[in-house]
Amino acid sequence: MPKVGLVLCEGKHDKYMVENVLSRKLSRSRILNAEAYREIHAFIRSKKEGFIVYACQGKPKIYRVLNDLSSQFLRYRCLDSICVIVDENQGKPTEDIEDRLRSYLFDKRKFPSEKPAINRDARGFQLSYRGFCLRVWVVVVPKSFEKQVRTALGSEDVDYRKLDYVNLFKNKKWFEELVSVLASMI
Repeated sequence: MPKVGLVLCEGKHDKYMVENVLSRKLSRSRILNAEAYREIHAFIRSKKEGFIVYACQGKPKIYRVLNDLSSQFLRYRCLDSICVIVDENQGKPTEDIEDRLRSYLFDKRKFPSEKPAINRDARGFQLSYRGFCLRVWVVVVPKSFEKQVRTALGSEDVDYRKLDYVNLFKNKKWFEELVSVLASMI
């Protein structure tokens, strides 16, 4: 299986940060900005190595995408890790993800005979099904990503595409965790 990393972001601003980290900090040049599921699946089927970054446009959609893709990846064993980046601004995202994964993956229509196992740890989840493991890394940004950027810059007017996130957040624990997760996926 070629080494492919999939990163699910809440929005396009998070996506810009991930691209910046991958290219500047981790020297990854092969990055696909997926606009739709079919692009994710086409890249994986191409057997090429690289990173796929998918901006989901909000928490509800990121949860649906994660459920759908994790179910498919467990069945077809085509990807072994996903990184999910979510803001902490509403509730407890890790618990929400766990509840939604359990509800979705334990649905008899999805896995009628044998159910996947879901094990939670400090950095996310390990999903296993018939000997195959899928690692779901969860990186939670305190409050919101946009608030973190505006606070660090002291400005409301921000062009997210042109920021140097590596220097901007180099001392933030959540950012160090993100870099560590992305590095472990390559």
